[in-house]
Amino acid sequence: MNKSRRALNRAVIALAVIFMILTASVIVVLSTDAAQYRHNMNLGRRYLTNNEYASAVRAFDAAIKIRTESGEAYMGRGDAYAGMGETESAGNDYETARTFDPSLDKKVERRLDDLYRAKDYGISANPK
Repeated sequence: MNKSRRALNRAVIALAVIFMILTASVIVVLSTDAAQYRHNMNLGRRYLTNNEYASAVRAFDAAIKIRTESGEAYMGRGDAYAGMGETESAGNDYETARTFDPSLDKKVERRLDDLYRAKDYGISANPK
């Protein structure tokens, strides 16, 4: 009985160690994703500020791959598309942003108004 108890204790300890390793791995992956998301969002904003719209789209694309339901990322990409004069893509991203984050509703409405007003006049909408 003593041998079987030791074997059981070893098995429990081995399982606990495996569980801790797996938990630590998940935490590392999640924190890396969060850092990468923030990096891409900051990069996208910087590109927008510098009117580097194609680069901004790529940065926001990368953020969206990490957080597929980020209204903020869709809003940023919509602003980049608007700056490029891609009205339909911008409008789609603004609508998607509102779907994922209803608190963006007023901001989306303003952007859509600006977007379609600019389209009527044949100019690019500057989301700033």
